[in-house]
Amino acid sequence: MYHNHKNNNLYFTVIFAILMLQSSCNNQSQIGMSTTNKNEILIKKTYAKEFQLNKNDIKVKVIDHVEIPEIVVFSATPDPKKLGRNTVRNGIVQANVIYYEQEAMQHIAKAWNYGQNRTVNASQFASVIGFLNDANHSSSAIVDQETLDVFKSVATPKKAQAATLPKEIMVDGKPAVIYALQSAASSKSFALVTAVVAEDFKVTLHTQPIYD
Repeated sequence: MYHNHKNNNLYFTVIFAILMLQSSCNNQSQIGMSTTNKNEILIKKTYAKEFQLNKNDIKVKVIDHVEIPEIVVFSATPDPKKLGRNTVRNGIVQANVIYYEQEAMQHIAKAWNYGQNRTVNASQFASVIGFLNDANHSSSAIVDQETLDVFKSVATPKKAQAATLPKEIMVDGKPAVIYALQSAASSKSFALVTAVVAEDFKVTLHTQPIYD
């Protein structure tokens, strides 16, 4: 009887441990889903109000190919049929607040500790900063060799010659990245951008449009 009692105690101890582990995993999953849902609700609510649409008419895409601690990079697109035109809003959410362009870039540079101890390379930096280049137009940096080769094969000679992969440089003693940017904005459909990061992580963009 004593032997069986010990086995029963061991059995219930194991079952209890498994249940506690499952509960912990479920709670962590729910926390992650809760944070994601909270950000999406905020984004949809913000742009539904701006465009006077229903929240379900706003499509949200999270840009997560580069890790940024405590920050969500997003693109919000209203239904063009409901709005009557095509437009987009690009930004970030941090601590339940939406930021755009240079302000968003500063928060990201700070999250990366962008300086001597930065945690990303030039291509990762350019891919996110290039995406945030314009809050109201889609834009992207050329960050890989395959994309660069395709661009050069179809671009005009001036643009093909100027196109380059991101690279780290120093500007007046400050870390910077130079990259080629494609944009839906007609005024700068293709440009070379030098993003300079100050000690307070403020990002200043020097844009050189390349015309045909």
